Amino acid sequence: MSNLTPGLIPSVEEVMERAEQKKKVKFLNSDNSWNTKGILEAYDESEDTMTKCSASGVPLFYTSRNGQVFQLESFGYCTKNGKPYHVDHLALSEHMIKSSYPIEYEGCYSLEEWEKPLTMEEEKELKKAHGF
Repeated sequence: MSNLTPGLIPSVEEVMERAEQKKKVKFLNSDNSWNTKGILEAYDESEDTMTKCSASGVPLFYTSRNGQVFQLESFGYCTKNGKPYHVDHLALSEHMIKSSYPIEYEGCYSLEEWEKPLTMEEEKELKKAHGF
């Protein structure tokens, strides 16, 4: 069993070395603002996968080959259609506090889904749920 352990569980040094090799990305600028430009500069088109807003095409985040996510903008996946949208294209309450750092919103709708009229089936379900 001891012969298998080194291959299955990498050493702390090996894990830290892999993390350091990943472009040495700094998430914050010296003024404590989000370093979007620096994170984008570390993007490698041949190894990383970029995810963009379905409405505007703005880059939201990219995922490295090893699965690490580098978030560029605040976004959410639309509950109705499952597509990613920039925070500007989500139907969020005007009273919701917005972070200065990118966050992922959950349980939200894209504006294009929010503004669509209800289908007959949806109207029937709502009426039934509320006793009309």
